Amino acid sequence: MAGHPRRTAFLGTLMMLVAFVTGLWVHELPTTALRVSAYVLLFLLAALGFVLSFRDYS
Repeated sequence: MAGHPRRTAFLGTLMMLVAFVTGLWVHELPTTALRVSAYVLLFLLAALGFVLSFRDYS
């Protein structure tokens, strides 16, 4: 994804941070279906960010 190995960890951390902060906004969406779909997308984004951040520590 990124050219340099240190950038990959930074991008993963940034993705997790964006997912967590956006989750604070999602709970105010008007319908339950929108909230559930947004939380699923945010979970996938945070999981991908976790993998990118910690992939070199295995």
